[in-house]
Amino acid sequence: MTSRYISRSVSLISALVAGCGGKSAPASAPTAAGPPDVVLVGGDVWTMDPAHPLARVQAVAWRGDQVVAVGDDAAVRALAGPSTRVIDLHGRSATPGLVDAHCHL
Repeated sequence: MTSRYISRSVSLISALVAGCGGKSAPASAPTAAGPPDVVLVGGDVWTMDPAHPLARVQAVAWRGDQVVAVGDDAAVRALAGPSTRVIDLHGRSATPGLVDAHCHL
């Protein structure tokens, strides 16, 4: 896996976490709609939850455009199904952010 792909994945999760507004389900939440599409593990994920602005977790999972779980590696990895893409961040950080794709000429 290239660092460019990992960078894109981290950017995507950053945008998704920023859009979740601190309402993501705990890692132990039931997955009634099925397993997550993508799971990031082994990272330093800043959730930017307004109730806990400095909260950091190891892993995050999302399905479609919804963050479905944040928590420790074992709990979030346990939610993965056979078709879930699991990306190991190898200690890298993932933070909520704005992806702004415009330029000024």
